Amino acid sequence: MSTRHSHLQRWSAIAGIAVLSAMFTSCAANPSGDPTPTPTPAATSSSQIADQLWEQVAAKYPDAERPTVAVVRYVDRFEWAGTVADCMTESGFEAEAQPNGMLAVNQDDTQGMASDVAQWSCMVMYPLEEKYTRPFDEAQLKALYEYQTTTLTSCLEDAGVEVSTAPSLEVFEQTWQTNEQWSPYLDVAASPLTMDQVYELSTTCPELPEHVYDLR
Repeated sequence: MSTRHSHLQRWSAIAGIAVLSAMFTSCAANPSGDPTPTPTPAATSSSQIADQLWEQVAAKYPDAERPTVAVVRYVDRFEWAGTVADCMTESGFEAEAQPNGMLAVNQDDTQGMASDVAQWSCMVMYPLEEKYTRPFDEAQLKALYEYQTTTLTSCLEDAGVEVSTAPSLEVFEQTWQTNEQWSPYLDVAASPLTMDQVYELSTTCPELPEHVYDLR
């Protein structure tokens, strides 16, 4: 019997294979009001990501042997799932990119370790570009807040999602990447939309717009 896994985009300090928005942490505000610019948060390197991902594989399969894998090229978030899926297919495992940018792997129970090691290898060979693995700075969080409270909220409401009232910018920044984090997408689960419609929404109404990544 096979089981379908979905892994993704929210990588970064990758405390788990997650989805893109979970990859980021906000930088703390400067309480002193000092005008000195806050240093740009460092991106998580591809080698750090490889190590963190392997820890997950090793925790699940203590006998797994870590392959020697080199980076082939860096990819953007739009091509990540398709590229990794193609890599896994070439390695003999069934995988496909989902409409919402997630990676789905059809894994036979007898091939669990081999499949996970192959997935790790492919993710290391095709890591995300650096801009996706760097924590958002204050300017990016402000731009994200503006986008999510206007453009994204309107987009989701037009699709039939009842979006809850947004917090203040200050609260949004303070709770970013915590259990209290606000996002209009939190209300999608309670909507009457089908899974196919939710997949389509992730393209027409992206939670994390590309222009926020490009601010620095």
